[in-house]
Amino acid sequence: MLRRVLTGLAASAVTPALLLVALEVGLRLFGIGDDAMAEPHPWVGWVHLPSLRAELRSEDPALGRRMSVTTDSLGLRDVERAAAKPPGAYRVLVLGDSFVEGCQVPFDSVLTRRMERLLDGAGGRRVEVWNCGVAGYSTAQEYLYLRMVAARFHPDLVVLCFLASNDVADDVPRLATSLRNRVFFRLESDSLVLDRSYCRPDPPVVGWLRLHSRCFGWVTTEIRVVHLRLQQRAADQGGAGGVPPALQIYAEHPDSLWSRAWNITERLVVATRDESARQGAAFILVSIANGAQVHSEGRVDRPGWETWGRLPGLVLDAPEARLARLSQEHGLDYLPLLPAFREAAQRSGAPLHIDWSGHWNSAGHAVAARAIAERIRARLENSGPR
Repeated sequence: MLRRVLTGLAASAVTPALLLVALEVGLRLFGIGDDAMAEPHPWVGWVHLPSLRAELRSEDPALGRRMSVTTDSLGLRDVERAAAKPPGAYRVLVLGDSFVEGCQVPFDSVLTRRMERLLDGAGGRRVEVWNCGVAGYSTAQEYLYLRMVAARFHPDLVVLCFLASNDVADDVPRLATSLRNRVFFRLESDSLVLDRSYCRPDPPVVGWLRLHSRCFGWVTTEIRVVHLRLQQRAADQGGAGGVPPALQIYAEHPDSLWSRAWNITERLVVATRDESARQGAAFILVSIANGAQVHSEGRVDRPGWETWGRLPGLVLDAPEARLARLSQEHGLDYLPLLPAFREAAQRSGAPLHIDWSGHWNSAGHAVAARAIAERIRARLENSGPR
């Protein structure tokens, strides 16, 4: 009797396991789901897996269904390089999120690869441009990455790419697009205090599945997409009497929650400049233009945009204006990409973002690379060779 019970229990456990294995194999055969690209990190939340070869779903249908992505031994989507800086080299670290990481376009089309080709030899120097972008990073994580991870790369220049669309929201828990493993700062007595309360290790089985199972990654990604859509819908429907929550980033006078988020974010930008200086590096703040700011087609999928667009105090350039004031107040070298993107879009009439409102396509990476490289080239040529 006991043997029959144990046999039945074993069979009931084996059947779901076989189904999961079959589903995993099926997803891989049909090219569904993504390979894991990141692993937990105690200070910044997550970093890229080093020496990785991964397959991801392509965001741009023009590039096929799948995108192959690799990282170097330092965990960067970049060419293989040593942390020790070669004599005479000028090293530029570009911090940012998925726009900088660039997994939506082929490797040689990415912002940093284009910048390096444009800059090498400028001012008589060998120039290295490092891709330190990681998908999902906030300004807080980029600051901590520079401080805790990238200091050993010995930068000469740090370029912080700032995406107002989500960087401000992701710096406070109540607005963040996700909370798992994300680090935050809060204000106490007018000082930034690190909050690591959301950095909790996964149980061993969950951690293994997150790194190795496309099925697990696919399910969790779909759940997150549904959550974000519901969150976006609620934000779009709220605030009918004024600027809706979804568009607070474009408000000249944001509400109290967004004002607090902006306050923390601005302090983190300045802290990143100060950390760059501590490491002996110069600093440039770059604001990334999103599709809604550049193309009218990028606003089509926002319900009620025509009505909201006529609201007083709602300005598409509001994030750039705020960053300009911050830069003037603190002496930051600031480069908004919005003028270059609008000029390029008007000239060509073609999208610079995937499906008009997504990540940059290859043309968008090219516009951004030219604008940033021009600013850096002027800096290098004015200082001359070493």
